Amino acid sequence: MLRRLLDDQASLAVSGGFDVVVHHPKCLGGPHVAEKLGVPALAGLLLPLYLPTSAFCSPILPVRVPPVLNRVSWRVSSSVEAAYRSTVRAWRRERLGLRGAFRPMAGHIGKGAVLHAWSAELLPAPGDWPDEARPTGF
Repeated sequence: MLRRLLDDQASLAVSGGFDVVVHHPKCLGGPHVAEKLGVPALAGLLLPLYLPTSAFCSPILPVRVPPVLNRVSWRVSSSVEAAYRSTVRAWRRERLGLRGAFRPMAGHIGKGAVLHAWSAELLPAPGDWPDEARPTGF
């Protein structure tokens, strides 16, 4: 089922004509399709998922941790996709013909390639996030 989802995304890379690929990290193929097309990839997120901060722990962590562990807790977000990496790696090579280094989703998003689509009135950007990762609003 994952391979079928990725193949559907790959069909977009064949059609071309895109200036940017905006994707949700659950689609897994977004940054790779963008790489194939030679355009930027932006993750569209409705909650903070991949960009670490020391201001609060990862929201997908089932328990709260002492503040000193907040930044470390974000490794959980990176590990969520670990079970799919070999499939994505093979798909990237076989279907998209991409041979370069494979980076997990956090590697793409960690460079600030993200649209945090919520209001800063609800959750202001932590002080340790880059300016380009500030919330955009809804």
